[in-house]
Amino acid sequence: MSQGALDACGSYSFKSGLKGAAIARKQGVDIYNQEINRVFGLTDKSIDAATMTVPRKSPGFHIELYPPTAEVGTATMTADAWYKGGNENPKLYQITDKIADAKEAKQAEVVQQKQAEAVAKKEDARTYKTTATRAHLESHFANSVFKHTK
Repeated sequence: MSQGALDACGSYSFKSGLKGAAIARKQGVDIYNQEINRVFGLTDKSIDAATMTVPRKSPGFHIELYPPTAEVGTATMTADAWYKGGNENPKLYQITDKIADAKEAKQAEVVQQKQAEAVAKKEDARTYKTTATRAHLESHFANSVFKHTK
């Protein structure tokens, strides 16, 4: 490939007429399968996803496929500064930073889930113990009911 030239990598056609399309954010692609982009197409009856991947011999994450990306939702300057003629480059981040953040969030989510399961297990044990005790007491009193005779 020569510098500055684009080559067609392949094509994708949606099942029926395309009404609209949207591109997923970089955080939404599967970086471990070398997916570089994902396009969602709106058709008459559904939303279809088309993925764009770079074929690689070795599986896993390849940093060279993901250059620094503009931070979404973070302003680089105020509206007043822009109105006065200011110009700032967007804040960039490496996708590896987001991966680390996502791993930490996932680990925290797993810890919270395990804690919730432990609490639920204790509640289940307490409920079972209470139910078993109640059943035992009810059967005991049912068998030892005093019969009154007239």
